[in-house]
Amino acid sequence: MKTKWTMILAALALYALNPSLQAHSGEDTEPPHAHEIHTRELKNLMDSNGNLIILDARTAQVDDKTRIPHAKSLPYDSSEKDIAAMLPKKDAMIVVYCANEHCPMSKFLVDRLVKMGYTSVYRYPEGLQVWVEKHYEVEKAK
Repeated sequence: MKTKWTMILAALALYALNPSLQAHSGEDTEPPHAHEIHTRELKNLMDSNGNLIILDARTAQVDDKTRIPHAKSLPYDSSEKDIAAMLPKKDAMIVVYCANEHCPMSKFLVDRLVKMGYTSVYRYPEGLQVWVEKHYEVEKAK
């Protein structure tokens, strides 16, 4: 029964995050490929979607190696060559985060990914700080 509800919540989260599934209001406030995702939505997607790519946009100077599970480090100032090597599929579902809502690195990386042609990019603005405050699992990068 728990799995059924997890799937329902994940489907609702995807619906809420995908404007193409909703009626078009005519008011676009952000580029069509850049979306925000929040803590509960991210957790639900992680619990139900194995194809999700999670990126930590922090640079080495501020990276304490604490990560949302399965997240990969891709600093916002990485070269386009490094980005393309880590993310060969332009249609992959990608979530980018950094330290907290005041950290601009995730926004910078999201903007770069969209400009490079990635089509399913989400920004998790609350970042690692809120993830930890919610007592969700974290891992240490090697």
